[in-house]
Amino acid sequence: VGDLIGRRLVHSQPRLVPSVAFTLGLLLTFGEPAIGSLIELSYEAWDFPEIQALLGKHQILTVVSIGAGVGLAMAVGATRLSSGATKLPLWRLVSPLALLCLLST
Repeated sequence: VGDLIGRRLVHSQPRLVPSVAFTLGLLLTFGEPAIGSLIELSYEAWDFPEIQALLGKHQILTVVSIGAGVGLAMAVGATRLSSGATKLPLWRLVSPLALLCLLST
């Protein structure tokens, strides 16, 4: 079913492919059992201040950041596959991401 939907989406509305891939990556991250265990770990991590800082007050931000990273990777991969540009030069991919990381700090 997923293969059929994906093939139809690529041919009928190729501009939606990155947004659908990003959304799927973001939502699938929340369903990942390891992310759930991170949230549970935050309640038991009183002896580790680094983990408590990431998962205590900023628990949702940490999970959303992981999800956004997974979604971004899926969107870039889906775009490359759907456009046929699988041998895209790495600098074209890394430059905007590096600029985004520099601007966000």
